Amino acid sequence: MQSKFLILFLAISFSFSAWAQKGTVKKDDNVKIKWGEDFKFPKKHLDGGFFGDKENGLVQVCIKPKKDIIFLKYDLDLKPKGQEVFDLKNYPKDLTNEGFLTMRNHLFWLYSVWDKKNEKEQLYVLEFDRKSFKPIGKSRKILDSKRLSGTFASTGSAYGFAVKDKYSFYFNHDSTKVAVKYRIKPEEKDDSKNKDVIGIFVFDENFNKSWGREVKMPFTEAAMDNLDYQIDNSESVYILIEKKAPKDKKDKEKKEETKRDFKLLKVVKDSKELEVIDVDAKLKYIRSLGIYSDSKGSLKLLGFYSNEKHGVDGILVANHDGTKFGELVFNEIPDNVIKQFESIRSKKKMEKRESKSGKDGDQELYNLEMDQVVFNSDGTMTVTAEEWKWTMTIRVEKYGYKTIYHYYYKDIYIIYMDNDGEMIWVKKIPKSQNGSSENIFRGYSNANTMSYYYHYHQGNHYVIFMDNAKNANLKPDQEPASHVDNWGGMVTSVRIDPDGNMYRKTLFDVKDLKRTLRPREFNQVTDDIIINIAYGRGQTNPVQIKFQDKD
Repeated sequence: MQSKFLILFLAISFSFSAWAQKGTVKKDDNVKIKWGEDFKFPKKHLDGGFFGDKENGLVQVCIKPKKDIIFLKYDLDLKPKGQEVFDLKNYPKDLTNEGFLTMRNHLFWLYSVWDKKNEKEQLYVLEFDRKSFKPIGKSRKILDSKRLSGTFASTGSAYGFAVKDKYSFYFNHDSTKVAVKYRIKPEEKDDSKNKDVIGIFVFDENFNKSWGREVKMPFTEAAMDNLDYQIDNSESVYILIEKKAPKDKKDKEKKEETKRDFKLLKVVKDSKELEVIDVDAKLKYIRSLGIYSDSKGSLKLLGFYSNEKHGVDGILVANHDGTKFGELVFNEIPDNVIKQFESIRSKKKMEKRESKSGKDGDQELYNLEMDQVVFNSDGTMTVTAEEWKWTMTIRVEKYGYKTIYHYYYKDIYIIYMDNDGEMIWVKKIPKSQNGSSENIFRGYSNANTMSYYYHYHQGNHYVIFMDNAKNANLKPDQEPASHVDNWGGMVTSVRIDPDGNMYRKTLFDVKDLKRTLRPREFNQVTDDIIINIAYGRGQTNPVQIKFQDKD
């Protein structure tokens, strides 16, 4: 990812207040949308996603369990180039598709098979040529284990069910190494007695095993949560956990929220011992935490924190120097940013909170969730986050009770920081979306058209989401009108340039084109191109968004 050195100079020249108050939203010419020809998705096939690059063009993967994998080929202008069909008749009928992975110039298909006779879970890998999409050699078994935990789900066939999501994959900074993680199905059903056994295996870019073993956790399942995993340049694997406080019903103080206890477990190639590293938040309350690898392979801890026992006040960062993590750096989100695009009611609540505390400022965000961390080639990093929540209502009906889930996806925050974890600027993109499980009659699945997609290109930050047409000229003192899931909407792009200027563009109106898409399901195929599938009645189209270079 690329950016200009100018960013750091500008960061010194402007205050947070100046960044926040650049309120004029301009029309954008940097985003171009292109439609592909209508096509019918192969019958009874599952969507395996888009892959591609500038040399070989694009491919849509379509999988039908027990039958075949179809690769639908396109050039970069979305013109069809035929298809390649891979027959699965010689493969186990009960295989479970574990997905496609790209590593450097390789494209791998992973699938698992349960060996019932020997009670073994097996993971296989098969490489495909990225131009012809024909298999390279034969599939290889890369892992053997006991029964694994996962999600029990349909395989897509008429009567097939399997345990899916048994494996997770974690890449190093340049995708030359991948750590495969799994969890052995517990023998003890009592969480207070069971200590998880986690499989950690590291492979190179050709999926040749470097090392690996099964690791027994130091605490019981009831006493800890496994939150995140990451691999570093030396092939060590870190496991981020939260140590839970013991429950005591008699102790009322235990019911009050206390500071959360986060730790890192380091799994080293040549040692069977687990190193336990404490994460010291000092006087802050950590609300969320994750572990990441930056563009040079250095590890970082990132998360949100609060000054008190609730809400989110800012973002924290800790850098790893190759030996240990340094102290946490805390960056508060400015109050004038939080107060933008709020309703009169919300602003009154903020004023009441300030009056009650006896001081100005110190606003907090609620239900803010970190979505993505992008590390740029110049050392800067971008964090995207979204305010969201869900509620549940139970309605009495003629023949019983009906449970209804309501989903609310609100404002987006784009946080731009330097390599040391110091905030350069933060932007709030106003957004209001809501949906309900009652929309199932309209083809609803959990938050189909809600949330957003983020892309970084040439120093610009792009956000794609479904919006209400009334928000086209929203002012900082106005609250955004809501988009209701699966009821029309405008597919919208917002761009923030390196100077903090905001640009907006409507890509298309769902009602005009009679088709819609799910913003979260975009796939990046090149540095400047993302691909999605648009759905309409009786028609399906690939849709491409291209981000232009800077003027």
